[in-house]
Amino acid sequence: MGLRLTYANRLVPAALLLLLAFPSLAPAQATEFIRGDTNADGLTEISDVIQMYGYLTNPVANPGPMTGCAANPGEISIDAADFNDNEFLTIADPVKLSLNLFGPTVPPLFAPTSCGVDPDNSERGFNVVDPLYRVLQAPPIVIEGAPRTVRYPLYIDAPTEIVALEIYFNPVNAAVVSNPSFSGTPAVQATSPILGLTVLSLVSPSTLIDTLPGGTGFLGFLEYELAVGATPPDLLWLPSYISGFLRRATLVDTDGADHHPEFTAMTSPLFLRGDCSTGLIGILAEGDGVVDVGDLSYLQHYLWDNAPGTFPDCGQVRTIEPMDTNDNEFVTIADALLLNAVVGGAAVSPLAPPATCGPDPDDSTGGFDAPDPAYGLVTGDLQFAILTPFDIRARFTIGVDTPGPVRGVTFTLRIPNGLTPHAPILTLDPGVSATAQITTRLDGNQIMVTVYDYGATLLPGSGARTLGLVQFDSPQVALSSPIQFVPNGDIGDRSVRMTIVDDTFGDHFPVVRAGTKSFVRGEINDDVAPDIADAIWLLSFLFQSGLAPPCMDAADLNNDGGVDIADVIYELTFLFAGQGQFPQDPYPNCGFDTDVDFLDCQQQGICP
Repeated sequence: MGLRLTYANRLVPAALLLLLAFPSLAPAQATEFIRGDTNADGLTEISDVIQMYGYLTNPVANPGPMTGCAANPGEISIDAADFNDNEFLTIADPVKLSLNLFGPTVPPLFAPTSCGVDPDNSERGFNVVDPLYRVLQAPPIVIEGAPRTVRYPLYIDAPTEIVALEIYFNPVNAAVVSNPSFSGTPAVQATSPILGLTVLSLVSPSTLIDTLPGGTGFLGFLEYELAVGATPPDLLWLPSYISGFLRRATLVDTDGADHHPEFTAMTSPLFLRGDCSTGLIGILAEGDGVVDVGDLSYLQHYLWDNAPGTFPDCGQVRTIEPMDTNDNEFVTIADALLLNAVVGGAAVSPLAPPATCGPDPDDSTGGFDAPDPAYGLVTGDLQFAILTPFDIRARFTIGVDTPGPVRGVTFTLRIPNGLTPHAPILTLDPGVSATAQITTRLDGNQIMVTVYDYGATLLPGSGARTLGLVQFDSPQVALSSPIQFVPNGDIGDRSVRMTIVDDTFGDHFPVVRAGTKSFVRGEINDDVAPDIADAIWLLSFLFQSGLAPPCMDAADLNNDGGVDIADVIYELTFLFAGQGQFPQDPYPNCGFDTDVDFLDCQQQGICP
C-alpha cells in the first residue's frame, strides 16, 4: 500500500530497495490480509482495537499488525491496521473499528473482509488538506512565576463532530522550552520530543468519549516551561512525521474518516464580536453566543468598575476583543454606545466581524492610535472661586471642537496634590442633551470623566461647543502644578484612552487646546524667537516691577503652572549652556497649552 511504500523509500534497507527497483525479483504473491485483523487470529474484535492503539502510541514496544492468512502467515501487514483504507495508519483506524464493533452505524467495512489483497490503493482525499477542517493557534500567553510558562491556545474548527485527533507541533527554539503539557479538553495528552496531541477516544474498548462538537471550539492550552528572559518560540506545525511509520495530522469525524486539517496561526484568540462575558462576574451570565443586553451590562462594568477581563464563549482565553465593538483595538465609551444601538435594534451598521466564533480579521486601529486634528478638547484658563473662606473652588470650562455631532466624550486628568474632585466634578452646559449621563472614576491622582447619551446625540452640530464646567475643591488660591490631560490614563489595571465619539460610533483621539490663544513657549517679548531679550524681560518683571509678559503662558518655560526664577534659569540654560532642554510644547511653532493652569495669554502677535 502507499503507506508501506512511502515508509520503504525512507527507511528500509538496501536489499529491499533492490527488490523494489527490480520487480521481477519480488515475490509474485502480494500480501494477503483481513481488514482489521491485526493479531492474526482471523477475526476483527476488541483485541484488534487494543493492538492497533498500542502500535499507534508506541510502535517500538508493541508488535506491528500481522496477517494470519495462509498465503503469508505471520507477515507484517500495516494494511490490516488501515481500517478506513486511506493508505495511512492514524487514530481514526482503531476508532472506526470500535464504531463497527460497538458504535452507531458507519459505512461498510472496506475489503478485504476475508483473506485477500488490497483492491483499492486510493487515499480517499487524505493526501491533501481539507479546508473545512482546521486547527487554529492563537498568540502565546506568557505566565510569569516559578516556573515561568508559555501557553499556546488551540482551537478546532470543523463542520462535523470530532471523535479523535492527532496534531503535531515542534517549538522552533527547543532550547528555551521543556516539559510540554496540555490542559483543556479531557483525554488529550502531549508527548515529547515531537508533540502528538492525541484524543484518547477509548476509555474502555466499547465507549467513545470527549466528542468535540461541530463548529469552532476551544481545544485547550499547549504549555511549556520558558527560560528566564526568553521570548515564546513559534510553534512549527508538522503536517506529518515519521515515528516507525509515516504519520499524518488528522481530525476524525463520527464515521471514523480522516481529514488532513488546515493550520492557521492567528493574530488574536477566537471570539464573537459583542459577546463579552461568560458569567464570571455576578449575574452577568454571558458567553452564550448571543449578543444582548447582558453583554452591554458587562461592557459597562468593564469600562467603569474595572472588571478583570473577559472569557469569550469560544474559548478560555482572556481577551478584550469581544468588547471592542467598533474594532479599533481600543475599548472606549464608543463601544458601549454602538453595542447599545445594536442591542436596541437601532438602524446602525452590524458589528464588525467575526459574527460567529473566529479570529479578528482586521488589527488596524482605524487611525485611533494618533491624534485627529479635526477633533479637539477645548478648555478655558483655570479660575478660582472663593465662595467662603472654607469653600474655594478651582474651575475651568471644557468643550469640544468637532466637524459633526458628538455621541460621547472621555477624558482623564492628572490633578495636583491638595485638589479633590467637587461633586459633581462636571456640571453640564444647557446645550448638552438633557438625558446625558456622567460617570467618573478616581484612581490616585487621576480622574476619568465620561459623558454620553444612549438615547440621543450628546452635542448636535459642529464647531466649538461647551460641554460644561469642571470643578475641584482647593485648600488655597494656588496650585503646586497644573492640571494635566492624560491621553492614556492608567485607571485601575487598564489604560483609558481619551476620545470623542462621532455620530457613527467612531473614536477620535482629540488634540487638547487649553487657554484661548496660541503661543510659542519661551517667546516672552513677542518679537521673533526666544533670545536673551526674553530672559531680560522676565527678570525685569520678576525683580524690578517691569511690565508683565503679554502672554504669561509663554513665560512658563518649564510648564509648572507658574512664572518664577526657575523659568529664567531654564531659558538661559537653553540659550547659552548648550545642555538645557528645549522649552516645553508648544515650541518652536505656535500651538496651545495642553495643561490647565491659571496663566493666560492675552496676546502674542507672532501667532494667529
